[in-house]
Parts: sequence; structure tokens; C-alpha cells
Amino acid sequence: MKKLLLMLALTMVFTTGCVKTDTTITFDNKGNAVVENDLLINQELGTYEKIDTIFEDLKPIDNTGSHTEKTKITQDKMVGAKYTTSVENLQQNDLKDIVRILKPKGERLLTVDKNLYMQKYILSGYLEGFKKEQAPEQNAASNTENVNINDIYQSRITVKLPCKPKAHNAKIVNGDRELCWPIDYTQNNDIYVEFILLNYPVIAATIAGVILIFGLILLLILKRKK
Repeated sequence: MKKLLLMLALTMVFTTGCVKTDTTITFDNKGNAVVENDLLINQELGTYEKIDTIFEDLKPIDNTGSHTEKTKITQDKMVGAKYTTSVENLQQNDLKDIVRILKPKGERLLTVDKNLYMQKYILSGYLEGFKKEQAPEQNAASNTENVNINDIYQSRITVKLPCKPKAHNAKIVNGDRELCWPIDYTQNNDIYVEFILLNYPVIAATIAGVILIFGLILLLILKRKK
């Protein structure tokens, strides 16, 4: 991906516009998610038909438990594709092959701990920024010395939750269930969010059972006193 950005940085010196990648992850309360990857590029740099080639290392992959649909999108003078991927059973199917802009900090990008009463979700990943030694060489691109990569390549990751998060490091919070991370390519970016879904029917049934047991015990005690 970094080679792609460097190549585009050189090209954008002589053109106008930018490259955008927006990723939105929407979780439901049943252990599933929908991931939308929007990939947009200036019309002078490519066409809709070339999007798959340009973003080869970013586009999601269909596999067991997930299905991707691709549609054409346009924005101002930009053209691109939206990859909408439905992912079922997040406890078994990870998101790292879908949200490919992020690298997982462990074996999985998303971990799910599940028991009878709750499901705990932790999304933990990172995106490396450009280091000085990775910048274009001056003799190859002297005109790009003062170019800010964030003016050329704009990315944003948004996570929509079915409940309030327990913990997160989002830079922008919309309401209490939508978290956003604008990506800064001049530094490393950490993405972390943790939320818990309670199994209310099981909790209610357990409470009712406990109340019933205590009620029976109290009834037996009262009968013995009589």
C-alpha cells in the first residue's frame, strides 16, 4: 500500500484532487457486522474499471461467512467503488481480511469472548505511518518535498455500535455509539474499541429463577412456622 501512496504522491504533484478510502464497520446485537469500504480516486488518475487493480491490497475478499457486493460511486471529480461486505458469526469469522487497511495487533483484528450472559468484543488494530526513510528520494521527486501526504491521501475509519462502548481511543465521537478515526499518515495510528452485549433474555430468566427459588424457600419457612 505504501508503494501505491508514494506513486500517487508523485502523480498528484501534477494533477488536482486526492485519493480517499473510507471504512465503516457497523456491528449489530446478534454477532454480525457490515463493512463498507469506499475507495475513491481522482478521475485523472484512473477509472472505475481500474479500481480493483489500483487498490488490489485493500479490496475485501469473499470467504466462508462473508459476502461482498461492489457498486460504483462518484464524489465531485472522483470515481470509485464501494465494497459492502456482510460478515456473519464474528466469533468465528475475523474482520482482518475485510478491513485490510488495518493490521491486527494479535492473531485477530476482532476478538469475541462469549459466555452465557454476555459477549465482549474488542477491535484492536493499527496502521503504520510513513517514516522519514520511506519518503520519496529527492533525486526522484524533488517537487514533492513540501507535499503533505495527508493532503493527497485521506482515510477515515468509522465504527458504529449497537450500544455504548466500554472503552475506545476514537478521535471523534458522534452521539454515543459512533466512533471515528481520521488517519494521519505522518504517524502510526492505533484503533481500539471495546464493547459488551448483554444476553438480556438469559439474564432475565436467571433473575426470575432466583426469585422463584427464594420465594419457594420463604414459603416453606412460613409453613413450618405455622
